[in-house]
Amino acid sequence: MPTKKISLPSMKQLKRVLSQAAFNPRLPGPMSAMVKISDRNYLEKRAIEFVSEAEACRFVKKNTGPDALNWEEEEYQKHLRRAIQCLALAIVKEE
Repeated sequence: MPTKKISLPSMKQLKRVLSQAAFNPRLPGPMSAMVKISDRNYLEKRAIEFVSEAEACRFVKKNTGPDALNWEEEEYQKHLRRAIQCLALAIVKEE
């Protein structure tokens, strides 16, 4: 049985994803409340919740058929970006 060749992501792709997750902690926005939280455990758990919400979006898209709107993919990516943001804050709190 032939093995499927895995294509590795490029540095450019990874930088793009990380730059999309970047935010200014001093400006109001969806993450402004999270910035004020000093509990790393809470930030880690919240990141897990965001990943679960993203997974739910993928499940909805999978079960709605080919005519599904693109919003599920946007929501999926939004939740994953928020998870990355929470994890980044948890890392910063460690420093």
